[in-house]
Amino acid sequence: MATHDRTLAALEAHLSSIAVDGVKTTPATSNPGPLGLFAFGMSGMLLFAVQTTLVGESGAGVAYAFGFFFGGVCQLLAGLLEYQRRNTFACVAFISYGGFWISFCFWGTMVMQGVYPPSVKGVQMMLCMWGIYTFILWLCTFSTNVIFSATFLTLSLLFFFLAGGQENHNFLKFAGAWGYLVAGLAWYLAASLLMEELYGKSPLPLFPLKPIHQISGGNLGTRRRVDEDPEMGKQ
Repeated sequence: MATHDRTLAALEAHLSSIAVDGVKTTPATSNPGPLGLFAFGMSGMLLFAVQTTLVGESGAGVAYAFGFFFGGVCQLLAGLLEYQRRNTFACVAFISYGGFWISFCFWGTMVMQGVYPPSVKGVQMMLCMWGIYTFILWLCTFSTNVIFSATFLTLSLLFFFLAGGQENHNFLKFAGAWGYLVAGLAWYLAASLLMEELYGKSPLPLFPLKPIHQISGGNLGTRRRVDEDPEMGKQ
């Protein structure tokens, strides 16, 4: 009976630690992070190709179509799956940017069809708000890794560059070129996470940052305590 009680107490303690600290073992679900990151990066590259005049304005329709479904719907799905994995940060980020892509592409399509009038000031305000929002998310990445944190910092700057480029064509081209850096970082992170899932260790380093208050953000914002198991800080 005493052994049974100790086993039950240990199980309850383990479940309690998971509830407080987030995912501490390999989750039963697959990792949706690479899907969300690839979707974000590819949709961004298509849009930036238009803004840098690499493919011309005629490519806007292609960018909006992929933005609706690959950039929008796939990121929404990735965010919902991250919710199931108890990854609050990735859930918030993927669902937010999935909603951004759907909204942005819907608005762009309506403008192309003449349903909505163009609004430079409105777009500038929207982009600045997203720049501020992304900056806040960046402040939450200091216990993850360098690549993940750099992705959000460069993305925050990108929104402000795009806002400034709405009235300056040359600056908009610069913003589009900067966007390739953001998309490249997202793809690098996605490839590293996918290789780690498949091979156990990725050849693409992410350069982990130190935990804050014994809490590590992992590779994609998965909250873990590192004071109970020294190996967790290496994940």
